[in-house]
Amino acid sequence: MKFIIYGCLKAIKIKRKFQIDLIHAHSPLPSGFIAYILSKIFKIPYIYSIHGLDYPYPFLLNLDIKFIAYNSKKTILMSREIANFFKKKFKLKNLCWIPNAIENSEYFHASTEIEREILIRNLKLDFSLKADDIIIMYIGYMIFLQKVTGMIDFLIAFQNFLKNLKEKKKAEKYKLLFIGEGKYADLLKKKIRELNLEENVIFLGKRDDIKELLAIADLLALTSYIEGSPNVILEAMASYVPCLGTNVGEIKNIIGNTGYIVNPGDIVNIEKNL
Repeated sequence: MKFIIYGCLKAIKIKRKFQIDLIHAHSPLPSGFIAYILSKIFKIPYIYSIHGLDYPYPFLLNLDIKFIAYNSKKTILMSREIANFFKKKFKLKNLCWIPNAIENSEYFHASTEIEREILIRNLKLDFSLKADDIIIMYIGYMIFLQKVTGMIDFLIAFQNFLKNLKEKKKAEKYKLLFIGEGKYADLLKKKIRELNLEENVIFLGKRDDIKELLAIADLLALTSYIEGSPNVILEAMASYVPCLGTNVGEIKNIIGNTGYIVNPGDIVNIEKNL
């Protein structure tokens, strides 16, 4: 509530200083509420971008749609799956699908072992990674249980994969890096310890050097139970990194035939695709 009040006051100051003809708000709440309130006060139309279904409580989704999306001039969805869901469930007619995009030229991949070694050193990961390691990355916020549950699924599949390797020494070369933070991070760390994966799993927390990290990756994993149109898949593909993802949101449409798709919770097929 404090954020909504502060946001409205700040926006009113901006409106008094500039001529504003259109407001663009992004989900989740409360930015949509601010746009809705300002639209009512100043009679200015607004458009609303919904990035996914990452709502901690179901009633917030209903609130978001019935107040914010219904009253927007246009509601923009990044995922066709979510757009179809909203059409059927909420009977929204003002929907528009615009996919996410990135600048391909900003991404690259280490083409030689020497380049990889230099990047690992620059990333300050040379204490735990070697240039000839097989590096799997899982990048994402840990603020929603559905997403962290997917991370734990991948952890279990990864443990099974390591156990089933014929050459046990080869297991040492597989490294799984978790990049991100959030209120469920401790749950993930606890599971890493329970599965005795401390030697193979590295928890990096929040990082701002994602481009450089992806440049040393061999595989990106995203096995969530809920997603919209994740930019990290686009970023990995632009970095020439194959992806393993779940059949949720826009993931399947983005990856196409260039990676691996499994159903949420399908630990057996996650392992098979490693």
